[in-house]
Amino acid sequence: MNQSDELTLWLAKGWLETSGDQVQALIVDDLGEQVRGGTPLSDGVVALERSDRRAGDFGMAIAGTLLAPVLVRMLKEFWDGYLKELEMETEGALAKKTVELAKHWFGANLIGKRDSVPLERLKQQLEYLVAEKKLTAVEKARLLHALQSDRLQEHLGAEG
Repeated sequence: MNQSDELTLWLAKGWLETSGDQVQALIVDDLGEQVRGGTPLSDGVVALERSDRRAGDFGMAIAGTLLAPVLVRMLKEFWDGYLKELEMETEGALAKKTVELAKHWFGANLIGKRDSVPLERLKQQLEYLVAEKKLTAVEKARLLHALQSDRLQEHLGAEG
């Protein structure tokens, strides 16, 4: 699994669990197992988004709006961009400990800092996601609250 995929799945699962959406977090967890087994993340997301999903896809019955694949897509773009920025800032040293460094960076610079540029970027991407995928106000509020909560930092630190 590449670094961007690992960070994407790590944050998506933690964010969904913190928002109280255990079913969607389980879907992300299962997607992670598929990716670790050799399925490209993009293929796994496409499979989840297909209109012909059936009970049993990715190991569980699927019902209602699927936040997991759209959140994973959003976070994949986020991490791809930030990993490029981090790599430029560290002039190649990032290759040695990318995942640990990125997780530490995320915790130190995003969580708990309500006015950080990366946090604002994630909020903007969430707004776009809400509009594009027609998420409900309740789903939006739950995800936004979880993103801004200190519980997310605690949860992600425990998942480290």
